[in-house]
Amino acid sequence: MYQLAVDLGYVNEGYIQNKFPELCSAIRQKIKKNNEARISTMERALRNALNHEPPPSLDELRKRLGYSCSSVFKNHFPLLYEEVMTRRRLHRGKKILELTKALQSALSDVPAPSLVSLCKSLNTPEHTLEKLCPRECASIRARYRHARADSSVRRKEQLRQDVRKILRKLHGEGKHPTIKQVGDLLGSRNSWFEVSAVVATIRTEFR
Repeated sequence: MYQLAVDLGYVNEGYIQNKFPELCSAIRQKIKKNNEARISTMERALRNALNHEPPPSLDELRKRLGYSCSSVFKNHFPLLYEEVMTRRRLHRGKKILELTKALQSALSDVPAPSLVSLCKSLNTPEHTLEKLCPRECASIRARYRHARADSSVRRKEQLRQDVRKILRKLHGEGKHPTIKQVGDLLGSRNSWFEVSAVVATIRTEFR
C-alpha cells in the first residue's frame, strides 16, 4: 500500500487508507494470498529438489522461481535449505571421487589420452574437470605432452630412415633424385619442409 500511495503522489498510505478503506483492505488481502502462494511454491520447489539426483542447485531454483538471490530460501525454509545444501555437497563429493578414479585410471592408458578426449568420454566440461580434479588434470596434460613429444621424435627418426633408404636405392640406380621425387615416393604424410630438411642432411652421406 505504501508503494501504491507513493506512485499516486502521496507521502504515505494514510490518505488513501482513510478515503478508500474497503479497497485498501481488498488489496492487502490479495497481496497476502499472492505471498502465501509464492511461499507455497517455494516450499514445493525445495521439497521436489530433494527427490532429484543430483538435486538442482539453489541458484537454479532461484532463477526458475524468479528471485534475485538464493538467500530467500534460507529465510523462509532454513531446514529445507540446509538439507538441499547437504545433498548438493554429498553429490559433489561423490562426483569428484568418480572423476578422480576415472582420470587416475586414464594415466595408464596406451596411447596417452588427451584431456579433451577424456572430457568428452566423461561428459564433463573441461573447466569443470579442472576445477574438481586439478592435480589429475595436470598429470593427464603432462603425460599427453610427453607422449606427443616422443611420438614426434619417433616419426622424425622413421622419416630419416625412409629417406635414407630411398636415396640409397636411387643412387644405386645412378639417379640423382630431387626433393619432389623423394616426397612423392614417401607419400603425402610428410610436409615439403620436413622432407627437404631431411633430404639435405642425408645427401651428405652419399657424397
